[in-house]
Formats: sequence, structure tokens, C-alpha cells
Amino acid sequence: GTGTTTLNGISGNGISGSLSLTTNNVQFNTAPINVGGAMTVVAPTINLAANTGLTAAGDITLTAAGGHFTQAATAPIVSTSTTTTAIGITVNSAGNAVLGRLTADSGTLTITANGGGAMSDNNDVTAVAVNLSAKNITLVSTGTIGAGNAIEYMSPNTPVAPASANIVNASTLGGSTGTALARIDFGGNMNYTTPGFTHITGSQVFNTTNGVGFAATTTVSQATQATGYSVSTINLYRDGITGKGTGTATFRYTVPSGNYSVRIYVGHPTMATQTRVEAEGGGYAAQSAVLARNVFTTLTISNINVSDGRLDLLLRAPTGYTGYWLVCGVDIATSDSNLPPTAPQRLDGLTFDEFGLEQTSTERLAAVSRAGQVLTTELVEQARREAVADWLQAGLTPGQIVALQNTTVQISDLNSEGAFGFAGTRLIQLDDDALGYGWHVGSGPVPTDAVDLGTVMRHELGHILGLSDLDPATAGDDLMAGTILPGQRRAVPVLPTAGVVNLPLENEALTAQRWPVELFRASEETRLTTAIQRDSEVPSVVAERELNSRSGQPESLNLPNLHSISDRSILSDKEMDLNLLDTLFLDPLENLFGF
Repeated sequence: GTGTTTLNGISGNGISGSLSLTTNNVQFNTAPINVGGAMTVVAPTINLAANTGLTAAGDITLTAAGGHFTQAATAPIVSTSTTTTAIGITVNSAGNAVLGRLTADSGTLTITANGGGAMSDNNDVTAVAVNLSAKNITLVSTGTIGAGNAIEYMSPNTPVAPASANIVNASTLGGSTGTALARIDFGGNMNYTTPGFTHITGSQVFNTTNGVGFAATTTVSQATQATGYSVSTINLYRDGITGKGTGTATFRYTVPSGNYSVRIYVGHPTMATQTRVEAEGGGYAAQSAVLARNVFTTLTISNINVSDGRLDLLLRAPTGYTGYWLVCGVDIATSDSNLPPTAPQRLDGLTFDEFGLEQTSTERLAAVSRAGQVLTTELVEQARREAVADWLQAGLTPGQIVALQNTTVQISDLNSEGAFGFAGTRLIQLDDDALGYGWHVGSGPVPTDAVDLGTVMRHELGHILGLSDLDPATAGDDLMAGTILPGQRRAVPVLPTAGVVNLPLENEALTAQRWPVELFRASEETRLTTAIQRDSEVPSVVAERELNSRSGQPESLNLPNLHSISDRSILSDKEMDLNLLDTLFLDPLENLFGF
């Protein structure tokens, strides 16, 4: 016919099989569509309206045979296929390909515009956001690509594209940006803003037109000092939204209904803080320990269900804390794996100003004599296997084990960050030569002028498991202390079996964290995990209420020695063997470096 076929998304599981549709114009409308198999659409024009989208377990093939392909910023297309045809978008006429967000992290993404039309970015709405994320990316066009507004991509491989294409690697924008929907830097009228972030002031009040802001005008803290910071992104941390005692603020951001993950940046350069963040009415929460001045960390809240098209974050101090709380910024993404890498472990004592490492710190690194080794893939794999073995014996859930298994490690140059390592939710970056000191590998004594690779690897894996950095001044020799010196070695903590807390919540159950009790206050609130995560992917002990509300069976993982492990099980020494590690890392170099 000559009309328009409208595909209305509905809540629920969607289509369990595949869907193939050849028609006239196609309009995706109402809500996202989920397909259990492949999805093929052929039509003159294809339009994905705001707050829709398409997710498929198989290949997605969309062909606009006679007009435009248009995708709203809030209409993501996601394929979990591992094939070379995971996502294929084709515009055969002179129409344009207007791109929102397309993700095929395990496969190949190909966009073809054969008729001379433009390929353009429609995803930079409230902040610079990634358009294309895939293992491999191919762009074919006889027209322009990214004219006037670059198309951002994330991929371990360089995209195949015409030389004239205006495309940019998103990992170069203010650090590794992941595929976050938004990166927001809170502050005031001084407009201190980190590259790649959008500045939102405390006076910006949310409404349906701007789609982002606070429920009411909030208090802002702005530090005028520009030197002596313990972090490199000082414009992110030098200002933020703050309150004291029982004072609160509510931040709101318009998103399509669905599940989201957020990372919150907390700490202050000149005063101690402790911060708690609650999402969607308190059903999801995370909080920091008390942070001394010039100590910063991040909090992660995962799998937040948003049902009303608006993400709400309540910012406050934990119950009983009478000092200041402060939130410097927030990342918002559709999953943990799309959050940007963060949480560096730095050389103790380095300081930064607006231009990077301060002169004294630069001179300190320049004077270093190498006492250890330069990293190779083999050394990294050895250290990773040993570190995973230690964490397994400390007591992990099957979901935590999967998180470690799915983590990628990259060898990088982190000298400008003064960091030995960075960790995100599924990515670890290690400096190639430990800032010039060289890496110590193995269990023998650590030379006083070398950095222990095992300690840094265990620390970064701790971030993968949801732990935040601890204040080096009070954490002592704890593995999760945010800085380390050459010659130091720290061990994985023994995790107690107790600590599953039944919490009186009406929505999703929170999780209780099995870490040494001295790291937390006595109240139930402060024993909550700093990273509420999906139990199928992440480190947590799921509260009994959530376990009982599902199938009645504890989570299990089909791996040798793990078939009957429940969410509260701990691996004994005799259960931990090399066969298990070999199962986790069947092809270690491929799993590790994503070849």
C-alpha cells in the first residue's frame, strides 16, 4: 500500500522469534521493541521516534529503499549478535541516514548510504554522546559523513570509512566516554567544566522543555583553588551540588522508560564529605564512606528501572552524618558496560592543576629509574589469573565470577594521569611501565623501586566487583586504598559469609555487601553496597526478598565446580583449582585483549 506501517512497542518480553517486514513507510512508535531473533525491515522510509528503539538477539537489517532513515537520540538500536552482519543500515536513495545510537559490541555494524545523501549525528542532545559502538564498524557513503558535527564511535578496531568522513574516537573525549547517554558536570556560575561533559548549574530547574535539571534551585560549592588536586580532572571535582545534615537535592533527567546505570562523582578538595544517592524514590541507592579533603571516589548504581520517562536521583547525606555531602557530576548509561572507565589507582603523592600534572610531580616521574618489567600480554594474563584466583577464594557469587570473566584488560600509557591503572565496569587499563618504575611480577618480595602488578590488578578487579576507592589516609594497607607506592603489596580481603540483609523496600531489593565490617557504620543503611548491580552480572549478595521473589531457586552458573553454588556460597580452598580457571579463560589472550 501507500500508507505507513506503525510498529508500537509494548512492555513485556516482545517477540520471541524473528520478524521480517516489507512494506511502505515504517514508523517505530510508543515504546522500544524487543525481538528474540533477527529483525529485517525493508521500506522506502524508516523512522524511529523518540523514546522508542529496537533490541534484537539476532542480526538487525534495516533498508530505506526510497527515502530517509531517521533515528531519534532516545531510540537506541542494539544487537547482541556476534556476526559480521549484526547491524546493517542501508539507504539506497538520495535520502539521509540520521543516526542516534547503534550498538553491536560483539559484532559488526555497517551503515551504507549509496544515493549521495548525508550521514549525520542526531545523538548530541544534552551532551556529546556516542553514535556507533561495535567490535567492527564500516561506513560507506557517496555523500558526506558527520559534516559539521562529528559522528562519535567506540570500537577496539579502527572503523573502515572514507578519508573525508568526520568521525571521532569517543575514547579521546574527556577520557574514555563509553557509550553513556549523558555526562553531566554539576557546578555554578564559574562554569568549571571537564571536556566531554555538559555543565548543569544548581539554578537550572527541571521542566518538560529542557528535560534536565533540579526539582528546585540547589546550593553549589565552587573551589577557587586550581592546584594541589589528587585527581587530573580537576574541573569536574572543584565544584558541585552540596548540602549539609538533612538538606537534600533532587536531580532529574528525561529518558525513555527502561533500565539504566549511573556513576556518581563525589568528594571535595578542601573539606570532608560523605554522600548518599538514592534513585527512583529510594529503591536503589549507593553511598560513600567519609572522605577526607582532596579525596575523591565514584559510586555506581545499576539496573535502575525507570517507568515514567524521568530518572530521579536524590542527593543527601547518610542518616546520622551531620557534615557536608557533595556530588560533582554523574554519568548516565543504559547498562554498566556502557559507563565510562574510571577509578584510577595512582602513585601516592602526585598532584594536578588545570593543565595536568604539576611541575613537582612531573619532575618526580622524570627522575624515576626502572626497577621492574614492561608489561607484555603474557605477564598481564599471568597476573590476571592469579588475581582472579585470589578473589574466587575470598568468596564470590556466580554473577561476580561472570563479571570477572567478561572484563577486558588493556595495556596503555597512563603517565599523563599519574595512574598505574584505571577500571570501568568491564574494562581495566594498566600503564605499560608503571609510570617508569617497572612492574614486579610474582610472589617474591617487591623491590622498593618497583610496583607490584598483582596488587594493582587485584585493586582494579575490586572495582569491577563494585568496590569504590578508599581514603588512603584512613584505609591503611587495604587493597582498595586509592593510591599506592612502589614496594607495597596488598592482599584481597577475606569476605565474611554473614551480612545478607532483608530490607523493607517496596520495589527492587537492595543488596548487602560482604566486606569487612570495619569499613562501614553500624546502621543498616551504611551496610548497603556501594554498587547495586544486576545479580546475573555483578558483585553482590542478593537480599533474600529478591531471591524468593523470582523462581525460588538461587542463581547458578553452568561451570565446573560451580553448578550448585548459591548467591551466598563461598568457594573453599579445595574447590578452587586450575581447572576452574581454565574454564573461565578458555582462550585467555582472546578473552583478555578482544582479538
